[in-house]
Amino acid sequence: MENNGTFGVNFKPVKKIISTLAGFCFLFSDVAGQEIEWQNTIGGSWEDKLYSIQQTSDNGYILGGTSISSISGDKTENSLGGDDYWIIKLDSIGNIQWQNTIGGFTVDELHSISQTMDGGYICGGYSVSGISGDKTESNLGGYDYWVVKLDPLGNIQWQNTIGGSNNDYLNSISQSPDGGYICGGYSSSNISGDKTENTLGPYDYWIVKLDSVGSIEWQNTVGGNSQEWLYSIVATSDGGCAGIGWSDSDSSGDKTEGNMSLDYWIVRLDAFGNLQWENTLGGNDYDEPYSVIQTNDGGFICGGRSASDLSGDKSEGNMGSNNTYDYWIIKLDTAGDIQWQNTIGGNDNDFLYSITQATNGDYICGGWSSSHVSGDKTENSNGSDDYWVVKLDVFGNVQSQNSVGGAGLDFFTCLHNTNDYGYVLGGYSSSNISCDKTENNIGGFWGDYWVVKITDKYNSIIGKLFFDANSNGLQDAGEQPLVYKSLTETNNLRFAFSDQNGNYRLSVLDSGNFSVSPASINYYNAVPATHAVNFSGFHQTDSLNDFAFQPAGVFNDLCITITPMGNFRANINASYMINYENVGTTTLNGTVILFPDNDVTFVSSNVAPTSVTPDSVVWNAGTLTPFQTGSILVTVHVNAGTPVGTLINSSVVIEPVAGDANTACNYNSWEVFVTGAVDPNAILVDRDTVLTTELSSPPYLNYIIYFQNTGNDTAFNARVLNNIPQMLDVNSFEFVASSHPVNINYGAHSRLFTFTFDNINLPDSGANEPGSHGFICYRIKPLSTLVAGDSIKNNAAIYFDFNQPVMTDTAVTEIVLPTGVSSQWSVVSGQLKVFPNPAGEELIVKSDLLTG
Repeated sequence: MENNGTFGVNFKPVKKIISTLAGFCFLFSDVAGQEIEWQNTIGGSWEDKLYSIQQTSDNGYILGGTSISSISGDKTENSLGGDDYWIIKLDSIGNIQWQNTIGGFTVDELHSISQTMDGGYICGGYSVSGISGDKTESNLGGYDYWVVKLDPLGNIQWQNTIGGSNNDYLNSISQSPDGGYICGGYSSSNISGDKTENTLGPYDYWIVKLDSVGSIEWQNTVGGNSQEWLYSIVATSDGGCAGIGWSDSDSSGDKTEGNMSLDYWIVRLDAFGNLQWENTLGGNDYDEPYSVIQTNDGGFICGGRSASDLSGDKSEGNMGSNNTYDYWIIKLDTAGDIQWQNTIGGNDNDFLYSITQATNGDYICGGWSSSHVSGDKTENSNGSDDYWVVKLDVFGNVQSQNSVGGAGLDFFTCLHNTNDYGYVLGGYSSSNISCDKTENNIGGFWGDYWVVKITDKYNSIIGKLFFDANSNGLQDAGEQPLVYKSLTETNNLRFAFSDQNGNYRLSVLDSGNFSVSPASINYYNAVPATHAVNFSGFHQTDSLNDFAFQPAGVFNDLCITITPMGNFRANINASYMINYENVGTTTLNGTVILFPDNDVTFVSSNVAPTSVTPDSVVWNAGTLTPFQTGSILVTVHVNAGTPVGTLINSSVVIEPVAGDANTACNYNSWEVFVTGAVDPNAILVDRDTVLTTELSSPPYLNYIIYFQNTGNDTAFNARVLNNIPQMLDVNSFEFVASSHPVNINYGAHSRLFTFTFDNINLPDSGANEPGSHGFICYRIKPLSTLVAGDSIKNNAAIYFDFNQPVMTDTAVTEIVLPTGVSSQWSVVSGQLKVFPNPAGEELIVKSDLLTG
């Protein structure tokens, strides 16, 4: 770590913007699988719900759902009535190519869309609209099936309103091998309109076969003496179909088995609509399926949600408490008999809505979850509900999983596997920028379409960094691991950090040749300088990528930092953390000296001082080998009567200074203002202005994120989430210090740093006030392309265990023009430099050598 020891002393208080965030989020640790490749939040000023998604032949995507938004946000057409069909075509990276709002003057809800053999699209849903808007046929009674065929550019080619005198809800449509269409839903209509059979109960499955131009070829009303609601239908390779939904009918009508509660009911029809077989699947509570597909072996896999315990067909108990749901996935053979099943869930509700099979035979299951880590769930919920994607092998064993969401409501509805070893997720979200979400909600309580492209094309480069004192290429006893050091894959600039033991894992996308290099460290040569890695496929790991840092000469270099651990208030104790490190190549005996500001008084420290005088506190740091670190927690008392706004400037030095290769980092200080009652969780930046004349070689901005456990019990774990603003150069990021051991994870797509303090065991402030604080300190440069008037706004979210987040205020740094003087520093007194000179309302003082 290099530290130039220069911190701007800014006499104008930092402006603060208070922000809040509903909900809370926990980011998962860096796992290479199921990584977000891109995402898009698409919506208008009201509610927009995405229900169906498919990859198209040009590697783009077709989206279908329901919108009540008029022209606003991404919406280019006004609402025609209540809910309208809203179809959107995206290109391969998620950009909108075209869109179409289709509807009548009342309610029209689209639930299924897919590309057809001719390159167009078939849309299925239900409508209560009469002739109006785009609707060319009268309503037949209640809700009707409404099928709309589009050409490749989204223009209507034909449409058909299909129904009886009561309600008919179309949920799923699938093109059959002959170019026609299979429509599946449920109906309460008797013979009337297009309906040729009476209902067997209040609602039955209603399956309708259309030809290629939308005319009815055959239909079948399938049900028992109570209710059957069909949610998913798939055209089969033999020209028939299979449909699934739930049933609570006894053995009656077409049903040959009685219900156990509310059960899965799958039906198989031949190419003429005749029932071939059916199967009732369930346990002692509600079991509701939402998805079925035909598998590569000719059988079927179905999935939904289940609240049943071990009972009936259910071979596993419920994972959560009573009245919560789990994913329930069942693999059936060609005759509809169970081959295997898996109940997958956590301690809260987990609802599966879609399942698909990848080209290698694996299954991708998608739904939404509100469970934290528990049961099968290995990641905490980010907000109220998140997308939850689970990948299974061909035998139903969990291979990987991913919780994707923001801090609000994220309702998953659909997924589709893509031809590049990934899959695309769809649903609707009300989350603003938070966690995995990179765009704010545009409008409506339920939010907007949220499309997330996941890639599974990853490989892992792993190894360790260590101090190699004898230059033998091995980490021998006593040779320190190098922690929190960055490594970069030079082809695509993805980077990672070494952990507390010097180990790193750097994930790269795709196969091919890669090259990884560690960041340079003063006085040391990395051996080797780079590692060349080749991956022939995906999901491979190359583990022979250690870097030995060997001395490049004899250099003495001790460095030190001081960090305020919270707010400084008059007549109240406050804390500093002093961190020091031997960054040279020799072993040294260090002495740490604190020079408290005149407005504070030393109280105590967790390491006993060697001596205490009115103006200094001294500690013997002992023998420090290269890369050995140490820390001292210091408690001071802010003198009674110190006015709010008073600048507190304490400094530290580590000796010996004589003979040190970089004396600048032997000295450090950080200025804080005396405050009134403010939040103890905050972010500070050392400069609230950067001059345009400095941007040709941008200066580092030093940030501290500090936190305090003000609860009434120990916080066992803590995480800090910090989205790096676009105006900062993320490649210049340097970790400076932290109060406790931390693991650092960076998500390139969202520019999100996650600082994870596992087993921090942070005491509450009532039990141990000095020990209840923590912090992270890093530095980073602004972009050189910024101009006067730009504002760099940075904030963070702090999480203690499973509590809701504590949002910091916003640290603001303005880009300003210099006023009245040359942009050169003026030397005032040898080591003290002042800018600008003369000064207006603001004076910046820079010291290359602070002596206290």
